[in-house]
Amino acid sequence: MNFAYYIGVKKVVAFPATDYEAERYLGRAIAHRDDEVAVKGYVVRYSDGYESWSPAEAFERAYFCLNDPAGCKITQGDVDRMVGPVGSHRIGPKTTLVMATNTLVGFDQFATSSCVDPKNYDEAMGRTIGKSEIIRELWKCMGFVLQWAKCGLNNKGSK
Repeated sequence: MNFAYYIGVKKVVAFPATDYEAERYLGRAIAHRDDEVAVKGYVVRYSDGYESWSPAEAFERAYFCLNDPAGCKITQGDVDRMVGPVGSHRIGPKTTLVMATNTLVGFDQFATSSCVDPKNYDEAMGRTIGKSEIIRELWKCMGFVLQWAKCGLNNKGSK
């Protein structure tokens, strides 16, 4: 048997619950790591209505909580949480290289901003312009992910 790697994206609704709280809610047993200590996690409801419990660490590595209560749109707050710290560095006489690092997914993004005359160079302005470009790109990326989560693969239209 040959295994292959897969990537998946889905949209779920969930609420925080320990394994013991999830047992009461779901009405079925959950395997416990330690019978004395409650394990933090989430009760998860999938699009087909199936509900399960997931330990917090596994759930939080797989899912990003959207600010929109209906889960239908990306908000500015969602994008801001994804950007991470922004730094800049002057390269050449009139260009600023902007870097958004330490994003939640570990993906660094870069943008540049240049002025016409080196006498007018302003790194703070270049950082602001470059950050806005990075944020614009993140809007597209996060919209793509939400569309995939909402409609799945091989879907000819949006739902």
